[in-house]
Amino acid sequence: YVKLKRYDEGLEAFQKTIDFDSGFDMGYYGMGLAYYYKSDFKSAFKYFKRHIDIAGDKSEELAYKLLGLSAFNIEDFASAAIYLKRAAFLNDEPKTLANIYYFLANSFLEEGEFSLSSSYYRKAIELEPEYRNVIGALAGDFKAQGRAGDAAHLFDQIRPIDDKK
Repeated sequence: YVKLKRYDEGLEAFQKTIDFDSGFDMGYYGMGLAYYYKSDFKSAFKYFKRHIDIAGDKSEELAYKLLGLSAFNIEDFASAAIYLKRAAFLNDEPKTLANIYYFLANSFLEEGEFSLSSSYYRKAIELEPEYRNVIGALAGDFKAQGRAGDAAHLFDQIRPIDDKK
C-alpha cells in the first residue's frame, strides 16, 4: 500500500493486523510509514516508536532514521538526535550516513549545541561534499529569517572546509 501511495488503505490494513496481533512489530512499522508519507509526523513518530519498542535489537536503521526524522519534523530535536544517532550507528552506506549526519547537525543546531552541530555538519560534508552547498543555502535562509547567529555558525562550518582545498 505504501509503495503504491495508497496510504489510507494501508493504514486500514495495518490497523487490522495490529488489532489481530498487537505484538506484530511490522504492523506498527507499516503504520509509521503510511503516516510519514502522509506528512503526519506526530502519528508516524508514535507508530515507529512502538515498532522499535516491540522489535528491540532487530530494528533496522531505517526505522530509527524515520523515527528521528519524524521527531525532527515535530520539532522534538532532542528525540531526533537520539534516534538519528542510533540510525548512524547501524548504517555504513556513505550517502545515507551523510544524510543522517546532516539531520543530526540540524537537530543539534536547533538545540543550541553548536559544537555537536559543527561535528556532524563536517561529517556530512566529508562523506558527501554537496552538503556544503545545502548548508550554505540553509545559512542564507537563516540570515533571511533574522537568525544571524545561526547563519554565521553555518557559514563557519563550510568556510574551513573550502580553505583546505
